[in-house]
Amino acid sequence: MKKSLLAIQFIILILGISLALPVVAQEEPPPTEVQADKISQGDKEFSSSEVERLKETVLDEKLQLRLLRHLTKKDGIAGGTTKILISFLSEMSSRYQIYSLVYKLDGETVYSFFYGDTVRKADTDKKPREYSQPLAPGTHSLEIQAVHTGNDTGVFSYLNDYKILTEKKFSFEVRKENSTKIDLIAYEKGWILTDFKERPDLRIKIDGSFLP
Repeated sequence: MKKSLLAIQFIILILGISLALPVVAQEEPPPTEVQADKISQGDKEFSSSEVERLKETVLDEKLQLRLLRHLTKKDGIAGGTTKILISFLSEMSSRYQIYSLVYKLDGETVYSFFYGDTVRKADTDKKPREYSQPLAPGTHSLEIQAVHTGNDTGVFSYLNDYKILTEKKFSFEVRKENSTKIDLIAYEKGWILTDFKERPDLRIKIDGSFLP
């Protein structure tokens, strides 16, 4: 009887130890030589194709840069000597304030000014700045959209709600290795009885000569 009891206790002890031991995960067998060769070959094929693609990309970029340099040198703008300069000058009375200004060169907007963006800036930054950029020789078009608003107080403060649009569009010629200077001059046309909204206008001066 004692022997049977001891045997049962021994079996229970063995079962307890086996349950307490952690289960060891089986490791995956290493890849065979055939599988390793396939993986290595795939890496080589991927690396080769990727390198070739990168080579083609670099060659394309170099070709584009060479072509760009050739064209800019041919057009005379490589050194920045062929360019356009646009300046805005206001001869309007203090009753008018430039509200916004937009330049469109060959149909694309290249410069914009909004007075509302300059409220917290110094007085020198509250005016449109001179605009310049390299430009290929030939005929180009420039469109100006200038908006003025009233700048009055007292009984005439209602003028501040007016937004008066003035538009001009013209063509001009750019010569090789020369700067073309365009001055936009805002002025008041008419006379004392001309309506406030009809007065703003623009004069265009190219290289010192006014357009008719």
